[in-house]
Amino acid sequence: MKRLAIALGVGSGFLCGALTVVGIVGYQRLGLSGAPWVLIEVRNDSAAVPVAIRVESDEAILDVRLSEAAEAPLLIPVYQRGEGAYRIEYRMADGSVCSSGSGYVEAGYRVVERLTDEGAISAVAAELGQRPDPCVKPAP
Repeated sequence: MKRLAIALGVGSGFLCGALTVVGIVGYQRLGLSGAPWVLIEVRNDSAAVPVAIRVESDEAILDVRLSEAAEAPLLIPVYQRGEGAYRIEYRMADGSVCSSGSGYVEAGYRVVERLTDEGAISAVAAELGQRPDPCVKPAP
């Protein structure tokens, strides 16, 4: 009886391990492993309130309309296979546009973009001492 219990325990442990390996390999073969997303965190550190945000990447263009009640920071997931670039544009209620320069990303990255009173900038560019790209007012 004791041998049967040990055999069943070893057998079920082996079976669970084999199913785990098959599940992981199948998960990877279906392309589900890793995160094929870039998560863009948008922080509004300005007095202005954007009414829309446009994210352009190698894979897609995403338009996000905002209400005045939008909480900061805003998290925007963008699909990205492998390496790529993105650009973010803020549209303000007065019609002005603030754009952040192009940024390098890879699937799984999380980047921070900031809208300041001086303009738009990524957190990495700010840490490197770069100045924000100024907002452009519409022509009268």
